[in-house]
Amino acid sequence: MRSARRVVDKCVTATSRWFALVVRMLLPAVLFALSVLGALPHTARAQTIDPATKLAPDLVSALNATNPPKVDWLKADSTVRYVLSEADLQTYSATGDDIVFGE
Repeated sequence: MRSARRVVDKCVTATSRWFALVVRMLLPAVLFALSVLGALPHTARAQTIDPATKLAPDLVSALNATNPPKVDWLKADSTVRYVLSEADLQTYSATGDDIVFGE
């Protein structure tokens, strides 16, 4: 008759072999799947906002108007409109320079 220890050892050995076999088959498959899924591009989805809720009303109207209003913080080129910061306005008013874009 077999001893209990010998039966347990045999069961553990058989279980270890099956576990090793499954690991040897699944590990490459899992690594391959991770490499394929990791190579796919994931695009970030930006939050859509309403500019009218985040910008000052006079700025929105100045940027959307067909003819730009005559305000000191907005300068218009032939194709682009520039919004000047408070620091820019102080610098240009202190030096008396004319603001020239694109040169």
